Amino acid sequence: MRLRILFESLKKITLPWDYRTDVTKVVYTILRIGDPDYGDWLHEHGFRWKNKTYRLFVYSDLVPIHWNLSKKGLADVQCVTWEIGSPDKRFMDAFMAGIERQRGELQLFDTTFKVVDMVHIEPM
Repeated sequence: MRLRILFESLKKITLPWDYRTDVTKVVYTILRIGDPDYGDWLHEHGFRWKNKTYRLFVYSDLVPIHWNLSKKGLADVQCVTWEIGSPDKRFMDAFMAGIERQRGELQLFDTTFKVVDMVHIEPM
């Protein structure tokens, strides 16, 4: 399962070049809001197989609709599309519940983003 999300910042921001850690933190924050037990379990333990631990989710880069280049990153960004997916239904349910409980808002780069559109993409 996958979600494609369009979200918009209340003000123009700069997406730093090294933003992926911040996005991962947001994923776990949303999961913990949607399902605290699952969010904590996934972060602390995850799925184990042999001597490896897997989190079983992926996400795309943030794709801004409009931007300008700067030394710090992509500047003047307001609207961004993003995809997140997992084969784990509980992950997707917790993620969607977390966004819903936050009334479609998330905090990223010290800015509030509002979810404008969210499309659920089923595998073929």
